[in-house]
Amino acid sequence: MLAAFWVTTQEVLVGFVIAVSIGVSLGVLVGETTIGERAVMPYIVAIDTMPKLAFAPLFVSWLGFGIGSKVALAAFISVFPIVVGTAAGLHAADANSRMLFQSIGASRMQTLIKLKIPTGLPQFFTGLKIASISVVGGAVAGELLGGGQGFGELIRAAAAQLSTARVFSLIIYLSLLGVLMFGFVSWMQHKFVFWHRSSTTRPPEK
Repeated sequence: MLAAFWVTTQEVLVGFVIAVSIGVSLGVLVGETTIGERAVMPYIVAIDTMPKLAFAPLFVSWLGFGIGSKVALAAFISVFPIVVGTAAGLHAADANSRMLFQSIGASRMQTLIKLKIPTGLPQFFTGLKIASISVVGGAVAGELLGGGQGFGELIRAAAAQLSTARVFSLIIYLSLLGVLMFGFVSWMQHKFVFWHRSSTTRPPEK
């Protein structure tokens, strides 16, 4: 079980890193450019509405039964919340702040780095939290199709033997992995978005 758990953990971590890289890039493209918003976003929404688990056999046929197909499916399922969170975060800055940056002659890159990104971090981390949970399901869904590795393979074997108690125990272990991923992202949010937490918890002035 430890060896299988480590395989699944590797798939989840690598898939999450890939999802963050692609999601942030697409989110900035959608949130910062007209071409991204009008040309790229409709395709992202169209793909997101599809049942993404149905793509699992395609990833297996393209990449084989190794760890690559599981990582790709995990990243594919978890990338969309990051795209939406990043794009929404870049639009979170109010109009007065943007006009202020324009009035002092700030460039587009300076506005992005010093205004839009810090202001949009809460929305960005919201997308990361959703992705940190869905990435586990993506990795396990790929393992259920075969390959002989990971917790998904153990669940498939236990289900074939009608060992429901073992299936439930394996699911609980997987839920702990999801909780750890969610807790890590929440910890990162508390470290980087401490100003947002303090501003929301401060009592109103009389």
